[in-house]
Amino acid sequence: MKLKEQIEFHLNNRSFVTIVRQVSESKIETNSGYIVKHSEEFLILQESHDFRALGFLIVPINQIKKIRCNSSDKFYDKLMTLEKEKENIKLFHEIDLSNWRSLF
Repeated sequence: MKLKEQIEFHLNNRSFVTIVRQVSESKIETNSGYIVKHSEEFLILQESHDFRALGFLIVPINQIKKIRCNSSDKFYDKLMTLEKEKENIKLFHEIDLSNWRSLF
């Protein structure tokens, strides 16, 4: 499955994912949470830690090297559902993801 297809799949299925991204030539970062919106250039990830929905991260899609949704991620997702925390996974305001300028 291509990256854009993975993004759409995990958005539609409300999957908990881990995103691996290359933020500079020598630095790789991972972020975990739920994809809540995307465009051709960006996606918004609502981060989650310790079974709580946290803030939002806007990620340039060209930085993404891998989207993981393995058995650990699926187990975490089940716990989020049981804790009723998955109900809090949503955008509270509309954000235009057309380009960098529209983000701010």
